[in-house]
Amino acid sequence: MTQNGVGADDRGGDSAKSAASAEGGADGPDAASGGRPAEPERALACTRLLVEGTVTKVERDEGASGSRVTLAVTRSYEPAHGPAEARLLLGAGTRPAPRPGQHVLAGVGRDERYASLWAVGPARVSEARAWIMEALPASRTLSCPSAGAP
Repeated sequence: MTQNGVGADDRGGDSAKSAASAEGGADGPDAASGGRPAEPERALACTRLLVEGTVTKVERDEGASGSRVTLAVTRSYEPAHGPAEARLLLGAGTRPAPRPGQHVLAGVGRDERYASLWAVGPARVSEARAWIMEALPASRTLSCPSAGAP
């Protein structure tokens, strides 16, 4: 995960990969549900926002088929000291659909517009937190390959 472009509002670049990530993730369907990616350290090195918190607001995203979700952040993994509130985009196919009051862990890739990690509920959040905590130290020493690089 990188820190460039991180703020309280996610308005990063758009790409076909981003939309695909929101609906199943570049690392397969488990990535979208909080499952461990094939290369967790690399996945974290290429993430710019990774937070855990409670959904406070869900709005239809104007001009897109997804939702803009606002979270009250209880823990920020990337950046290490992030905002108290974060907004991110979810694709229309993201399941479970966001609802106020849900406890979630969500992540947005460096060059992605939509969240590529969306874990909801105590069990899924706990699973995601476990692999994140294990991989996070090593991810901080890795660089993220440039878009289009093999």
